[in-house]
Amino acid sequence: MRIKKTAFIALAISIGLFLNIGVNAKESQKYILTDEEKKMISITAVNADFSDTNSLMGIIQTIKNRLYDDRFPNTIKDVLTAPRQFENCYRVSRYAQSVYDYDQISKLIDRVWSGEDVFDGKNVLYYSNYKVPSYKIARGLTFVKQYGLTNFYSQ
Repeated sequence: MRIKKTAFIALAISIGLFLNIGVNAKESQKYILTDEEKKMISITAVNADFSDTNSLMGIIQTIKNRLYDDRFPNTIKDVLTAPRQFENCYRVSRYAQSVYDYDQISKLIDRVWSGEDVFDGKNVLYYSNYKVPSYKIARGLTFVKQYGLTNFYSQ
């Protein structure tokens, strides 16, 4: 009887893991970044707002949150190149060239990807310059935080 009970428990655990019961399927998989993807994220972040470390980490966290949200594409390239969503991810803008430091931003990407969260668990999916009203970005946004010159929103 003990063997059957143990086998049943193991089967139930296996089925639960297979079906990801109670867990977003995207969240259950750890996304490993390639060097090219890190470069794309770093360029997007610095083009958006390089005013302080938290604003850079907020942009990076927003990208990561979209990657794991079922409403958005599931690759970094597709998230970053979606129409009218992010700044250019292939070329550092002229205004950001003097401050662009790939090594420093790469460390921030590593911090976010290893679990550091500047939004305290809030699922931030949108950001914009603090001067842009949220209704011009998307419907149903909730203000979460401002870092540097950037407002961050959940939906």
